[in-house]
Amino acid sequence: SSNSIFVDTQNNTIDIVDNITSINIRKTNLDGSLNLAGANLQIIEADESGKPSTDKTGKEVIIDTIETQDENTVIQGLKIGTYILREIDAPAGYLLTEYIVFKINEDGTVTSTASSDGSTIIMRDAHNEIFISKTAISGS
Repeated sequence: SSNSIFVDTQNNTIDIVDNITSINIRKTNLDGSLNLAGANLQIIEADESGKPSTDKTGKEVIIDTIETQDENTVIQGLKIGTYILREIDAPAGYLLTEYIVFKINEDGTVTSTASSDGSTIIMRDAHNEIFISKTAISGS
């Protein structure tokens, strides 16, 4: 979390307040026109290069597992640092998407190629498309 510092010169005090970080995760179809519920996502601790952090046993450090809803999912209290957002189950009819690396900055904002406003990460899924063609036994 980031800090706010308040100096009171009359009472000779300094108050340091921890601000709780807050990010929004939005799961959508490819063009962003439809929010998708039912995706299961993991937030994984990462090093600055975006590689997953591991514990003493070599397992990835999973911070949280969430299921998306029809609206943005709010995650609060992540420490300043780098994380991976990984989809482990896509909504029905959609394909798994690439993971997203994001960073919580000192000021509490989010930096990611999947965020344009500094607070919302948008993960997009493609439809699982199946093409069926039918021909007669004669081939026509």
